[in-house]
Amino acid sequence: MNKIYVIFISLLIALGTLFQSLTMFRSGQTYSFGIGYWGPTARDGVWHQALIEQLKRKVPPENPGLAGVELSNYHYYYDYLLATTGKIFPISSSDLVYRVAPIIFSVLFGIGTMLLSNKIFKNKLASIMCVFFAYFGSSFGWVVEFIRERHFGGESAFWMNQPVSMNLNPPFAISMVIVIYIILFLIDYKKSRSWVNTGVLILLIGLLSEFKIYAGVVMFAPLGIVSFYELLRHKKSDLFFVLIPSLLIFLLLIAVKKSETVGLIIIKPFWFINSMIDSPDRVGWIKLTQAREAYLASGRLLKYILSQVLSLGIFIFGNYGTRLVGLMLLVFNFKKIPARREYYLLLTTFLVSFSIPLIIIQKGNPWNTIQFSYYSLYILALFAGGAVAYILTKFKNIILEVLIGALLIVTPISSYTTFTFAYTNTPPAKLGRGENEILTLMRNLDYGVVLTPSYNKNLRSFYYPPFPLVVYDTTTYVAAFSGMPVYIEDENQQEILGNNYKERVDSANEFFIGKDKVFAKKLLMENNISYIYLPKVFNYSLGGYKDFLELIAENDEAIVYKTLK
Repeated sequence: MNKIYVIFISLLIALGTLFQSLTMFRSGQTYSFGIGYWGPTARDGVWHQALIEQLKRKVPPENPGLAGVELSNYHYYYDYLLATTGKIFPISSSDLVYRVAPIIFSVLFGIGTMLLSNKIFKNKLASIMCVFFAYFGSSFGWVVEFIRERHFGGESAFWMNQPVSMNLNPPFAISMVIVIYIILFLIDYKKSRSWVNTGVLILLIGLLSEFKIYAGVVMFAPLGIVSFYELLRHKKSDLFFVLIPSLLIFLLLIAVKKSETVGLIIIKPFWFINSMIDSPDRVGWIKLTQAREAYLASGRLLKYILSQVLSLGIFIFGNYGTRLVGLMLLVFNFKKIPARREYYLLLTTFLVSFSIPLIIIQKGNPWNTIQFSYYSLYILALFAGGAVAYILTKFKNIILEVLIGALLIVTPISSYTTFTFAYTNTPPAKLGRGENEILTLMRNLDYGVVLTPSYNKNLRSFYYPPFPLVVYDTTTYVAAFSGMPVYIEDENQQEILGNNYKERVDSANEFFIGKDKVFAKKLLMENNISYIYLPKVFNYSLGGYKDFLELIAENDEAIVYKTLK
């Protein structure tokens, strides 16, 4: 049985790693059309490439898309880890972001889930089921997608991205892995305490926020709740030896970095719930939207509350999918909860993770705070695995077994569509061979600030997939591939970070569109701009600035000039 279990769980982890990593693995590689990008890697992955290049030079890093400004309101330890790895080993930033890190994170994710489920349930079948739900759990978004468009999909129709997309959000991926091992260590900490495991726990929890601030909040709140509960009910204070020092590390790092993250938070209850119902890109139940607004406007509060309760139910049912079977485990084991620290940790982590997005959103990009809830998906996956194993071992009933089989088959449907995106021959975005050639050449030039035209969304209509990165969306691709900071790039990212960037956009536009030589030269000199990178899709001519610009290289896709001081 042990040998069969090892083979089966190893195969499951391998399949889960492939499931989570294939989209990432194909991105950032060279094809006949250039370097391809699948999924959101054209924005998020390229941002991490750019930030890694800056972290190879100094810490704290310069904002790669806002030259001369130190990066703030961003927790970059994931990028620093990869930058350090890239300095030690001859591995490119692209390979680290799209291939090495995703595989490591997914394997550690599976192994950690196996170890954690074994400790909690002490049952091999439960361990297998937990690993299955952790990797392959998905939403009921496929139901919405099928009703509306007669095909499967809809992974995030109810807002939460599912485990299949874990590696598309690398800071979340590494934070999820760290959270798993923190819980593992906390379970063992009750049995055996030493300076070593205490120190490891303090560092993991204290530094967690620097990988993902959401993870830090999700971990500190449950740890505090459980610490005080055990002190008051069982007179146990051992968790405070971990909680207080790790909290001090967290507060010290916040103070040193002078983080303004709190200022980006807006109290807006049920924003995710109502936007899910209202948006045609999500559930889009217009009649429920109209009813809710009518009830509120007419003062029919009871009906308004009932409409909100219905919307909340849809949010829960839709996002958690078949993992909701895990709630049965709490019923089966309710009497055991007060005696087991792991149940309290998991339950409080689930409640905190689930509740926060119901109350707050983030300024600039309100949907960012849905990431708080991703940790609750994992916790409920563990409960689901335990519940399925309990049902199969406790009740020997053919009907139940058939129902469980059907549940397992249905589980990955919406996420499977996301997985198949990696099989498409044509990615959404690319970096053309010509641009790559010029940007690679720039890596060998003296380090300096680059000026490039601001993103123009109207240019995209002239192209077909794969879209050149320059017209695909706002990205930091010039900073990523040149290895240099850009005067202004990736306006969306600057908006998320809360930076004042619009004046730079206006100045860049004036430089490329205007013909004021005095203004142009002043802009270059005052901002220490060393290079002008000009993709030819903009069709700009800088001939009027030839007195203070020197042509360095040109091909059919791009030109680079050097500023004459």
